[in-house]
Amino acid sequence: MNILENTMAKKSLITLAILTTCASALAADNKELEQIEVVAQKRTTNLQKTPMAITALGAEALESSGINDLTGIETRVPGMSMGTFNLGQPQLYIRGIGSNADGAGADNSVVVFLDEVYIGRSAGAALDLYDIERVEVLRGPQGTLYGKNVVGGAISVYSAKPDEQFYTKGMATVGNFGALTLKAAVSGELADQLYGKLAVSTKERDGTVTSIHPSVYGEKMNDINSQSARYQMRYLPTSNVEINFAVDYSQDDVAGVGRTQSEGTTLYTMASIIEPRLLDDIHLTYADSIGYQKRDAYGLTNRIDYTLDDITITSITGARKTSFDMSDDFLNVDITFVGIDAVSYVDEEASQFSQELRFTSNYGSALEWISGLYYLYEKTDRIESSDVSYSFDPTTYQPLDDVLEIPDISEQYNETNSYAVFGEFSYELNERTDIAVGGRYTTETKDIQQIRSPQTILNEAYDVTADETFSAFTPRVVLNHQLNDDMFIYGSVSRGFKSGGFAGFASSAEAASTPFKKETATNYELGVKSQLLNNTLRLNIAAFMTDYKNLQVLEVVTINEFRSILLTTNAADATSQGVEVEYTYLPSFVENLRISGSYAYLDATYDKYEPDPSADGNYLRNAPKHSYNIILNYDMYLDNGAIVTANLENRYKGKSYQDPLNFETSAIPSYSLSNARLTYTSAEQSWWVSVWSDNIFDEDYLVHNSPFSLSRVNGVESGLAAPAMPGTPRTYGVTVGWDFY
Repeated sequence: MNILENTMAKKSLITLAILTTCASALAADNKELEQIEVVAQKRTTNLQKTPMAITALGAEALESSGINDLTGIETRVPGMSMGTFNLGQPQLYIRGIGSNADGAGADNSVVVFLDEVYIGRSAGAALDLYDIERVEVLRGPQGTLYGKNVVGGAISVYSAKPDEQFYTKGMATVGNFGALTLKAAVSGELADQLYGKLAVSTKERDGTVTSIHPSVYGEKMNDINSQSARYQMRYLPTSNVEINFAVDYSQDDVAGVGRTQSEGTTLYTMASIIEPRLLDDIHLTYADSIGYQKRDAYGLTNRIDYTLDDITITSITGARKTSFDMSDDFLNVDITFVGIDAVSYVDEEASQFSQELRFTSNYGSALEWISGLYYLYEKTDRIESSDVSYSFDPTTYQPLDDVLEIPDISEQYNETNSYAVFGEFSYELNERTDIAVGGRYTTETKDIQQIRSPQTILNEAYDVTADETFSAFTPRVVLNHQLNDDMFIYGSVSRGFKSGGFAGFASSAEAASTPFKKETATNYELGVKSQLLNNTLRLNIAAFMTDYKNLQVLEVVTINEFRSILLTTNAADATSQGVEVEYTYLPSFVENLRISGSYAYLDATYDKYEPDPSADGNYLRNAPKHSYNIILNYDMYLDNGAIVTANLENRYKGKSYQDPLNFETSAIPSYSLSNARLTYTSAEQSWWVSVWSDNIFDEDYLVHNSPFSLSRVNGVESGLAAPAMPGTPRTYGVTVGWDFY
């Protein structure tokens, strides 16, 4: 065990000791665990009787832990990992499956839904989780009810609906790094049976990565400057018709990503010689340009539910638009002293329209069913460029009198039309046993134009058009049985499908016009859901094995000694298998104490990696073998009726690799993070104040790493660069909130 791991272990033990020390009070009666309802099966069911692996987080759970976005969700979901390549490309992984491809013709593997509307582009998935009713994370392929691309899992975010009760709520946060967050919402009746709600949010924080290059000395990167708004209307014209309409908007305008170089690369060594401080602080960089990131996202949703005696007809219409603009010194090191420099640019505009028409049975009998039709249109225009500068001739290795600039521009224009029909039938075999059978047929066509220019000594210019149709049938079969009042078991087989596409920034006209194949996933799962110890212990366990065919992998392809590109190919077959545990416990030996958490064991590996057989058996990207989190909430009731709540959290995430060859240089080392929060809530529960700290031990850790220009010869790794993105250091602050009814 090295010094870093030993220190991390000590910090984890300290946190766990603090957590367990709280459990030393006298015995007392505890309330039973609350019932949790979910809509993962497109109808309301009890979480403990829903035969799939789900993590459900309600508004109270999100607020008590200070979770504001999907980054915070990661800490609560077993087997989930999240990295951030840039503001427009959050990388979501579940059970080792996700996507880091960003071309116009590529798709995600873990899909985000907002009020059941599919969000196609990653730039549109950076949601503000304020005024949210619930977040449901479904682990594993969900091809029947959720559709294409859900091969890793689905993240469903549900807004809190307006109702007849007027209320206003809000919160304000100040913290270190100049953090300032303001949020507010107001809801009430607008007219007879017409209700409205407006929620707004603004967040600011200084950057946590600082450049110490002389040209931009002291400039900050990786800052926060985000605003969002959501307006909803709910109309009940009759007793059996409900209409929900919503518009949302969010935007970010910040500096560059703020990457550093991984230890062991040429750039790290050279930059550290010039500036030794880089050796001691991962939040320092030697970038000679700061860059920028700008993101805008708009959305419109209209849902109509029409309930008849036997069926409910649901129409969900969604339209979304996103734009993302970025300038990034990808290497984030001034390397002109080695004769090469590079800056990348991205300008993406994407729009989509979706329509779902769904029919759900209301028989209340042994037979239940759901069926529907789905359509999606998506258009993405993306321009990427990489300006590479050389102070030597890359063909002759001779010094140049002037710097040679070689621009590389890729224009990508993609249109997708996707159609699907789906259905699922559930039948009660007896009072304790149900069987469900369902399936979905999807067909979609992608039309793409790709332009690369100019023709240079290193790049091939082309202008090509291509199209391809991808189709798949994704069935699901599940058998569940209520063993007794406390225990529910299920077994399921399901399939997911991720559309094929076209690689962006391809190296040749042939590569740009040749589609990669669709990816399929077949999941076998056994699960147990239990409420034990007089309903004071909720223990849910899922064991799974998922077989992936034609896994789409974004791999580094070396063009020459001075040029590498990222290319999406069907590089592998893979297997992801493991066990996930979630628990919530109200111990009898401590009144008002709540212990919850999760653990995941994950063995996700390549069965066959076509480009390099030496990678067979290697770990998939973002697939730590072990991860866990533990959370303690303790309520202290004061004589004046107020409540003081202590919240302590500890999370561990094992080492994860970032490339098929499992380079150690670009791996993300294991780390442990601890958070603490102390909240005072007034007796009337109309206002509250929290003092909090995240990453209280100021742990150094990474949220992204890139295997750029790495190689391994005779077991020795080397390479020019491995740009890494450090995680947020210790933060602390005060939050004040109110709820007025």
